[in-house]
Amino acid sequence: MIHAVLAVAVGLIAAPYSMPILEPPVIRVGGDLARYRQLCAGATVAATVGVPYAMPYERDRPILVCRGLQGGLRGRWPELVHID
Repeated sequence: MIHAVLAVAVGLIAAPYSMPILEPPVIRVGGDLARYRQLCAGATVAATVGVPYAMPYERDRPILVCRGLQGGLRGRWPELVHID
């Protein structure tokens, strides 16, 4: 099973010094919402994904959207990436 953590480009274009550079949201498939609410300024479940013939632990996996990740994706990547 692969737990995906992806950074999504938001397409913001700003003139120099006109607005702060914002971190893009992080999308996590199959994470713990309570944990991401602690790590992010805002975390929500965008949808769920799964198929009826999958293993029970692979059904109805949440797709989480994390905005305002504390420490940024680059700083948090080692603790967030998870592949098994």
